[in-house]
Amino acid sequence: LYTWKGHDFINDVETEVAGVGWILADNWYPYQRPTFVTPPFAGFVSGHSTYSRAAADLLTKLTGSPFFPGGIGEFVAKKNEFLVFEDGPSQDVVLQWATYRDASDQTSLSRIWGGIHPPADDIPGRLIGEEVAEDTFAFAVPYFRGQTPANPNDNSFVVYPNPTTNKTITITNTDLTDQINLFDIKGRKIDVLTSSYDEFSRQTTIKLNSATASGLYMLSVNNTAKMIVVKD
Repeated sequence: LYTWKGHDFINDVETEVAGVGWILADNWYPYQRPTFVTPPFAGFVSGHSTYSRAAADLLTKLTGSPFFPGGIGEFVAKKNEFLVFEDGPSQDVVLQWATYRDASDQTSLSRIWGGIHPPADDIPGRLIGEEVAEDTFAFAVPYFRGQTPANPNDNSFVVYPNPTTNKTITITNTDLTDQINLFDIKGRKIDVLTSSYDEFSRQTTIKLNSATASGLYMLSVNNTAKMIVVKD
């Protein structure tokens, strides 16, 4: 192969370069750090193609524009400062992109030019990245606005701490309209001191009356009940 000769031709990564020349194919290295292992088997979907496309599409959705702020994004690889496995680059290299997808496309291609992936690994990653961005954005926006709808098929919730020693319990996966009640083992309803709902985390925190005796209680959330233990 007439290619980059690899790490065996470099003694000092701070001052030397391997250069290009004829080598046995058996001695070929991808153009990256020797600690970044490229698996010795057939191609697989490029992770760089996947997450760079997902990031590009998410930034487009979040900002409302496919373009970098000001219309251009830029990255500078400084002369003899950027590479860590040999001296280089030999001059400043300035990469510029108009859109987020322009940048993600170059991320994908870099894995081909560096010998980490064959071309067939690229496009499937980009397509997966698009789907990841769609699903992530659709979930994230209502989630961070505290509008995540409850799954009608999921009535599960977690109560903690259980046992409680300070007469305070937190219930996960709740809504503001949930009917939450506490009963003793005789079926009598127990009044709670305070109940507060966190819209962001969808958790309800209940403070029991200080007179609540130690023992077993049933906590009911709508039509689902769980046993809790109160200890002094």
